[in-house]
Parts: sequence; C-alpha cells; structure tokens
Amino acid sequence: MVKLHDITVLTETRTSDASRLLQHLPGFTVHNIKLDKGNEGKNGHGIAVLVAPSCSDYVRVLKTSENVQCIWLQCDERMSGLEEDVIVGATYIPPKS
Repeated sequence: MVKLHDITVLTETRTSDASRLLQHLPGFTVHNIKLDKGNEGKNGHGIAVLVAPSCSDYVRVLKTSENVQCIWLQCDERMSGLEEDVIVGATYIPPKS
C-alpha cells in the first residue's frame, strides 16, 4: 500500500529504528521522531513520514517536535508543479486513556 504513494504518514510506529520501517521499502526515505528509550514499544508513541524514491530529492525536514509528536516537511515546488513550495505537517495526538 505504501508503495502506491509519494508521501505516507505512519502513526504509533512504536520505534525510532528506521531500518525496521524500511525493511520492505527499498529506496524510500524515512523522517521520524526519535523516541525516548522508555517509550520504545509503547502504544501511542512514534510517528514517521515515508517518502518515495522519486520524491526524496524534493522533500526536506523543517522541524520535528518530540513533545507533540509532529514533523514538518517542505516539499519543493518542482515536486507538485505549483509556483511555491508546499509545507506538510504530520502529527499524532494520542487518545487520553
């Protein structure tokens, strides 16, 4: 399913290990939040953005925030054919227990 899209957002990845996220996606680039060791493997933690090989040269990370599990990306205008770059935000807000 991921291979059909240029940019894919995954939430509750429960890991900071990019190799685990990319093991079946050769050529893809991952931008993810580094989790504290105490949060590895826990529900409600982890966010990653996967970028297809055809787009990886056009996408860069602007900012990440571990506190709110958010990643901001800048997509070059050449990727979309628009006149300006596009800013994409990916966030995960875990539900209250």
